[in-house]
Amino acid sequence: MVSSFLLVFVKSSLKTHFILIIYMITKKGKLLMNNAYKDIVSKYIYAKDNNKPHLMKSVFTEVSKLDVKLKSQNISFPATTKGLKEITEVLISSFNNTYDNVYTLCLEDTLVLEENSLKSIWLVVMTEKQSGKVRFGYGSYYWSFHNNNLAEYLNITIENMIILEEKFADELLTWISSLAYPWCESKIILESLPKIEELDSFRKEF
Repeated sequence: MVSSFLLVFVKSSLKTHFILIIYMITKKGKLLMNNAYKDIVSKYIYAKDNNKPHLMKSVFTEVSKLDVKLKSQNISFPATTKGLKEITEVLISSFNNTYDNVYTLCLEDTLVLEENSLKSIWLVVMTEKQSGKVRFGYGSYYWSFHNNNLAEYLNITIENMIILEEKFADELLTWISSLAYPWCESKIILESLPKIEELDSFRKEF
């Protein structure tokens, strides 16, 4: 009877240990996958901000889709773009023909990672090449990933795109270039944000 009890106990312990191992492997796998998704977003931001179109093939698939939802009239993008080449033209080539000194940050504490998707709030500071005026924009990303870890879908929502006079360029570029890039906590952003009246709408959002 004692032997039977010990046998049951050992089997039960082995089963529990096996389940625990599977749980740890699964959890680690999801963590690695989530980190991979975050790395892809970081690579995209680097490519866009620094005019590196050749990097986009390691972000999107050949048949990826981009949707842009505009809630501001101060900037324009096609509502829908399909294909790696076309997305690269819209987000890198055409974009960098118009803007320079581009700094995009994702608010790390707004990051939501799921099995095949990533959501976050972003903000951008950049200057217009022709006028020298400053753009301060913010909105949200929704990314969906293919099983090869490349992005198959990106939805960009632009909540606001504030246009400021050229006199604010040095202050804003010095500020944003001093922050952690491209992931930064919203508390740090808000606490250090220059006290410029035109940015009050951003403060109220957060």
